[in-house]
Amino acid sequence: MIVFIKKIIDGEKKDFFSFLVKKLLFFFSLFFSSIVFIKNFLYDKKILKSKKVSPFVISIGNIVAGGSGKTPFTIYLAKKLMQDSNIAIASRGYKSKLENKISVIKKNDITTSEMIGDEPSEMRKKLKDIILLIGKDRKKTIDLAQDLNLDYVILDDGFQRRDLYKNIEVVLIDSKDPFGKNNSLPRGYLRESKKSLKRADYIVLNTTYNRDNLQSIENEINKYTDAEIIKIFYFKYAF
Repeated sequence: MIVFIKKIIDGEKKDFFSFLVKKLLFFFSLFFSSIVFIKNFLYDKKILKSKKVSPFVISIGNIVAGGSGKTPFTIYLAKKLMQDSNIAIASRGYKSKLENKISVIKKNDITTSEMIGDEPSEMRKKLKDIILLIGKDRKKTIDLAQDLNLDYVILDDGFQRRDLYKNIEVVLIDSKDPFGKNNSLPRGYLRESKKSLKRADYIVLNTTYNRDNLQSIENEINKYTDAEIIKIFYFKYAF
């Protein structure tokens, strides 16, 4: 079913039944985008408050569901910061045994991907001494950071977490499909509208090699934010 819907979103299915499903998906996308809009409105107007913690929090996120290079960029940034600072990475640990718990994974702790999740496991392989803060409840996870004498916490996939105060917001955009078919989930891949880019401090435009539409992508981004755009040839795990 998921593969079928993806083919509809990507325009690979064009029969009448797919046309009807596409219209239904559009209806659900309106509902989804309305919920996201209300949430962001409440935070923008300070009706809902973001929680601030003592470590410097750097959020790595995106506005499109799926891969945009967040994990390799997080690893890259962590390597740079670890040279002279105490840092940790906060990750949900999606579909792991520890996802619904609050856990601190330190240097010598033995872990598996089943225990902490695929992305945190990849981080552990590349960053042997990294501290990981695993748990779906990011507020409680970040609370742990205040007792670990940390300089920085990198919040993996944190752009949509408006309940947490971030000192720096980094948003990754993949130039192959920068705006998720220009529709919100589930009609497209946008997790929130392009207007949300106004919250970003830096935009990392990923996979920019062999792209003749980079200027048009940059122009579109600049409609919504004054954030600095950093163009990356290609971020991959083996750096």
